Amino acid sequence: DMAGLKDWFFQGTIPVKISRYQFTIPQIFRYTVNPRVTDKLEQSQKVIFENLIADKKTVSTESLQTVYTMYNLPGIRDEPYMSTPKDYMQRAEFQLSQINNGYGSLLNLRLKWSDVINDLMADEDFGQELEKDIPEADSLIMKAKKITGLVQRAAFIYKNIQQNFTWDKTENIYTSNGIEKAWENKRGNTADINLLLVKLLKDAGMDAAPVLFSTRNNGYVNTLFPHLNQFNVVMAYVKNPEGDLILDATTKYNDYRLIPAAVANLRGFIVNGERGEWKTFFCGNHQYKNIVTIQGNVSEDGHVSGEITASSFDYAKTERLQSSAETKENFKSTFFPLVNTGFKLGSISFNNTEADSLPLEQKLNFTGTATSSSDYKFFPANIFTGFANNPFIASERISDIEFGCPQFYTFFSSFTIPDNYSFYEVPHSILLAMPDTSIIFSRSVQVDENMLSFKTTLQFKRSIYPAADYFEFAAFYKKLFARLNDQVVLKKKEP
Repeated sequence: DMAGLKDWFFQGTIPVKISRYQFTIPQIFRYTVNPRVTDKLEQSQKVIFENLIADKKTVSTESLQTVYTMYNLPGIRDEPYMSTPKDYMQRAEFQLSQINNGYGSLLNLRLKWSDVINDLMADEDFGQELEKDIPEADSLIMKAKKITGLVQRAAFIYKNIQQNFTWDKTENIYTSNGIEKAWENKRGNTADINLLLVKLLKDAGMDAAPVLFSTRNNGYVNTLFPHLNQFNVVMAYVKNPEGDLILDATTKYNDYRLIPAAVANLRGFIVNGERGEWKTFFCGNHQYKNIVTIQGNVSEDGHVSGEITASSFDYAKTERLQSSAETKENFKSTFFPLVNTGFKLGSISFNNTEADSLPLEQKLNFTGTATSSSDYKFFPANIFTGFANNPFIASERISDIEFGCPQFYTFFSSFTIPDNYSFYEVPHSILLAMPDTSIIFSRSVQVDENMLSFKTTLQFKRSIYPAADYFEFAAFYKKLFARLNDQVVLKKKEP
């Protein structure tokens, strides 16, 4: 299939001694090649003569034989907080640009994004779907039109689709069964559901359009190559003077005010007008935010018990709502990992699961035993903060660190000890910061007789930390975890 010459990846997940790609193309076809490489790429070409069979006839033609070779390429491993290994693999991309019809006549096939718009809007599984009528949705549209605020109107329609439709777990920019069947069955793939959402938003008077994305785990889009196969999802774009909305009704728990986490701070292609529009959708003032309060009590025999209350906002709320719908045991091990095997968590309860404007509240009890040595007892300061293990211990890194959005954590911890014990050693108040202050860690500590209280904050001001800065980033994380793992040491008082 000459029109579908596949991209060639010189690298994979394992090291490559030699990667060679040889292909022969009859000169009636002309390709534009985009080598995305950083190491040396060897290339050789020669013209050969071939006999091709077309319509049961043998045709002699000139063909161009090309060989690309690269040597000694490392494997691209999956790294913590990496978009996808594919983004960092060296490769050659191809686009059919011309067909030589003979007699000096060239048919120019190289697409522009305006061509992509035309093809999409004419496609029966994309643009033609937006021309269909859904009479059964008229009552929903009428209710929506009675809502004066544009954002509130969009939110009303979005929530209706989000809560009543089931995603079949298939990502695609083209419908599978169409928006009519999606409405009837209340089920469909990404395009079935989100193109239906676009249609209903437009019918309700909203300035809405489809927007194409390649999600973070699918890889970055090359905007210079108008290839639709780069995209894996379509969502609904709503133009709004107070801030554009990106709505994905396949996600049950995403707040309509949040850019979906899978595409936050990424570029999307709005399928609207003659040429469309590329736009980066930033998460704005929204962030991944958790506030955790830990209240503990230590008994004379070293038994530790207490209660944890966590409040999760914005992207943290979305993530935890999704996880809570699965299994609660996995939820606890994911968000409250144990840093001491002597501790365990009790049952967990959730509040504000249905309230958009309130944080998700999680409450759970814990019990455990402080480590003992003679007259001393001790336990880690970062108990149940969620920072159990340092993910950035590798000496080097090839990929950028992508958190998706800025993060903010606050921990309020207090521990009460028996009267016959004193605090022998406690974590110190401290302030740590990256040289550019893009990450700030602070802790303030107060001891009042038999009560220890400390407030810890950790702020990540950026969504992405470049691989070029990894040395400083990893050094900071090493210091951070050293301080997080400071011990609280108790000593028994003399009789």
